[in-house]
Amino acid sequence: MKNNIAFLSLILSVLSYDAIGGLEGQMVTFHRDYAGKNFGQPKTITVVDGDSDIFNVQYHEKINIDNNKIAIRYINNNQFGIEEKTFNGYILRGYQGEVESVTLLRDDAGIYKNSWFDDDGIHINLGGPFSRGDILEFEILLVGDNDVSLERCEVKITSQSNEINKDGGKLYFDTSASSLNLVTSNELYKYLNFPTGEVLTIDTPQEFKLSDIPIKELGWTLTIPEWYPAGIYTVNYAGINLKDGSICKDSVSFTKRHY
Repeated sequence: MKNNIAFLSLILSVLSYDAIGGLEGQMVTFHRDYAGKNFGQPKTITVVDGDSDIFNVQYHEKINIDNNKIAIRYINNNQFGIEEKTFNGYILRGYQGEVESVTLLRDDAGIYKNSWFDDDGIHINLGGPFSRGDILEFEILLVGDNDVSLERCEVKITSQSNEINKDGGKLYFDTSASSLNLVTSNELYKYLNFPTGEVLTIDTPQEFKLSDIPIKELGWTLTIPEWYPAGIYTVNYAGINLKDGSICKDSVSFTKRHY
């Protein structure tokens, strides 16, 4: 996305200035971004009535947006030509938000959407076909930069058995890890709490890029030696966010019988 190539003119126009409150007259940054590549350097302009430019309005703390929402209309102009084209570019980047709705104003085209987050902001991936004159409406709900819900990971651990006999043996577990919204970098690791209070590391922490598609490990084995004391053990599965240090964790317990 850092490669600059010849300028391609796309149009982004604000759907309704009434809907976005004090955006008109404010300084915002537009960014040309299409199909994963830059078509020009970002530029900051003052929004005026009838403005149109390439997408990516970056969040500005002085912009007053009614009810934390902004409505944007994306117009596919004739730069695409008359024939249908497929568009898979980034519509919005530069601030964190949640897509409330996407509406195609030309009902006969089969447009689908997929949205996700990373450290740069929000992306909306649109699939074609687009043709000249297609118009899409976007309504985005802004979210504060410190909203932990955007970066919160979610881990789960389940066990196929909750007890083992006094001679020890093997226990089998399933784990999954995902990020609720943002694509985040996390170290995932497992550890065991003994009934006596000691802690044993089960594996070496490994770094993963988490998204809303879970990373799963099914049927992994934990061997319990005969000489482990009887009592209740807890197997923990955790992830630490490498950006802010926040930790998500899940656990499951099992009993080692004394008879």
